[in-house]
Amino acid sequence: MIELSVIIPTRDRVATLAETLERLIAQQTELSFEVVVVDDGSTDATVATVQALAERAPLPITALEQGSRGPAAARNMGIAAARGSACLFIGDDTWPRADLVERHGRLHRRRPEPQAALLGHVKWASESRPSPFMEWLNSGVQFDFDQITSPEDVPGSCFYTANVSAKRSFLVANGGFDESFVHAAFEDIELGLRLKQAGMRLVYDPGAVVEHFHPYDLPSSLRRMRTLGRSAVLLHERVPDWPLPRRSGARHRAKAALLTPLNMLPRVRPRLLRHATWHFLCHQAFREGCWDVEPRADRPLRMGPALARLAARDPATRSPATHTASR
Repeated sequence: MIELSVIIPTRDRVATLAETLERLIAQQTELSFEVVVVDDGSTDATVATVQALAERAPLPITALEQGSRGPAAARNMGIAAARGSACLFIGDDTWPRADLVERHGRLHRRRPEPQAALLGHVKWASESRPSPFMEWLNSGVQFDFDQITSPEDVPGSCFYTANVSAKRSFLVANGGFDESFVHAAFEDIELGLRLKQAGMRLVYDPGAVVEHFHPYDLPSSLRRMRTLGRSAVLLHERVPDWPLPRRSGARHRAKAALLTPLNMLPRVRPRLLRHATWHFLCHQAFREGCWDVEPRADRPLRMGPALARLAARDPATRSPATHTASR
């Protein structure tokens, strides 16, 4: 009997996905588990690569395909195909440490009730060669583990599908992921808030680690923040208590005007200046994603474009690793 189904949505990241699957094959556990990969309209050799790995793997690996409908729909397809009593969601770019499956499986064995769920930790893979900017992102901007005050009662807003598991029956009973979210942005948090309202007991295990291989520079992060802003509007429609930022105004214009000349100083910038600049730019991109009528991820910022160009020249915002992630 299969106890755990690892569900991975993917698109056009075949090399990174292959490493994820190799690390799943190498898991140190006696737990019976399977892997379900759902290809969301890839144009590379994703399906063929997964099938080739499946032929030699000592565990069941299934490759499913859908048109470009987004990760929420892909995960729902994975849930429908899953044979395990619990589903572990990871990303195609989150590489599991050797005991990840064992740690998630142990929780679900110990806590068989439908509402029990487990959140693991996400850290940068060393292969990403994380820059100071990436380390700043991971200190609360990208994953906010600091908001967890009780590891035995984690907020639904921490239902991060980079590394989280829940009972399949509970996911199905509560409707799964909302497929209106077509980007990898807030679709997991929306489900987490819904599951929490339905009685989910989400536990945090900081030792259940995945290593995130997704090198970011500042421009790619600003594109990502704009996409997050668009999805935040949809989340607010579903959860009216979810706050949206204020529209850009005179205060934001003044801050951009102050930070721009400071970023013209010599290349070695003070840490506080860097952080203030990154905070302003990321939040400005998020604001514009929320409030622009037709936001485009690749358009320069309306407010602070010169500041964004200056900040992007800072070596602290760039990883030397190849940026293979596409979304």
